[in-house]
Amino acid sequence: MPARRITVGAKPSIPRAPSGSYDDTPDKLLQMLRDNDQGNCWCSDCGSGAKVEWVSINLAIILCIECSGIHRSLGTHISKVRSLTLDITSFTADIVELLMLVGNRVANMIWEAKLDAS
Repeated sequence: MPARRITVGAKPSIPRAPSGSYDDTPDKLLQMLRDNDQGNCWCSDCGSGAKVEWVSINLAIILCIECSGIHRSLGTHISKVRSLTLDITSFTADIVELLMLVGNRVANMIWEAKLDAS
């Protein structure tokens, strides 16, 4: 897998669209995030590939339904969880841009940088 270059402040290669453009096809945003980064096809926390349709908008990670419940229980001051298929009206262009720039691989490189292998 080629290394992904990240430049702080870089503009995403996607056009910024208003959140209302996802209303006609709820899976459009989810598919766009998966197409942007294959790491977004799996849960950022547990690695599951099942029902990975949730996002922590302040951590910019994609989660499975089980981990989204855990993140919800942490409180909104730690993780603000939204559904990528049900809460599509709550995604502003800035949030979509953040998700496109960060995503699971970049977020895990940051949060798991000093994680012990054992």
